[in-house]
Amino acid sequence: MMTLSEFYRRLLREPFNQLLHHLHLYQPLLQLYLLFHLDRYRNIRARETSSPPSSPTLSRSTLSPTNSPLPPKIVVIVFDDGRKSQLRAASILNKYGYTATFAVITSFVNGSDPQNLSWSDLHSLAAQGFDIECHSHSHKILNNISSTELTQEIVYSQEQLRCNGFNANLFVYPSGEGTYNETVSTLVSQHYLAARGTNIGKCNLSTVNYYDLPSYEVTNTTTIKNFARYLKDTKGNIISIIYYHEIGALGVNPANFEEQMLYLKANGYTVMNMRQLFDHRTGFGSTASGEITKLSLDSSSCIKAKIAINGNRKHR
Repeated sequence: MMTLSEFYRRLLREPFNQLLHHLHLYQPLLQLYLLFHLDRYRNIRARETSSPPSSPTLSRSTLSPTNSPLPPKIVVIVFDDGRKSQLRAASILNKYGYTATFAVITSFVNGSDPQNLSWSDLHSLAAQGFDIECHSHSHKILNNISSTELTQEIVYSQEQLRCNGFNANLFVYPSGEGTYNETVSTLVSQHYLAARGTNIGKCNLSTVNYYDLPSYEVTNTTTIKNFARYLKDTKGNIISIIYYHEIGALGVNPANFEEQMLYLKANGYTVMNMRQLFDHRTGFGSTASGEITKLSLDSSSCIKAKIAINGNRKHR
């Protein structure tokens, strides 16, 4: 039987009718999975033949299916690494009706460190309206690893999130490294709609490289004055992405975090997560109403998907 990786390669080179012919070779789970991603890989194929993948740009008009105007002042909040302490921030965000993206390191989920988020935590956050995205498999520096390790960090981490029910269309580079590496950025662009780095600055949605989204880190030394400075001139197409790590004793004090959320509320900012802003870039995985379609996998199906993923990994 054809492996999943072999099918992916066919997706990039064969006509549509031939691709459909091969779908009958798969069990129902993989049929669902492959049909869900078919348009995605055809879009990748078209993009690769028309322009280099390392520095794509996109106009504002294609950000959403409805082409509705953006809110006047957008701030995107991201939490890196998937730490338990970030649940404190989630409760504060809920208090103000705000959302955020939690970018997780997949090998840390349900791992030996109890201070990392569990799959149960992630599903709870998703049920509350938060966004779950990918921050690699083990947080290796992507510039310094083999092609096999690179695939594991970028591709298999995404598959693990997806077989647990999350879209994972967006990526956060470990330590911000890899954005200038063509091999890394090309692989990321083949599997994700956008990726956030650590270069400091705002995102102009009309001109930004969507695989090197700039941002601002908020730490325990960030004063409210500096926080306000990060957000200055946020308007229309020019948005600000801010990101956090620990919330609590090892990071941003919860009281300071709440002060920052109060500042956003008092100054009329609209808080969005990465999925809300970037997951409509090409339209795949979206319904006419703009909601993102999710894979519906029960626990047994998820186990089967993991077996398939692990099997492909052995052949690489």
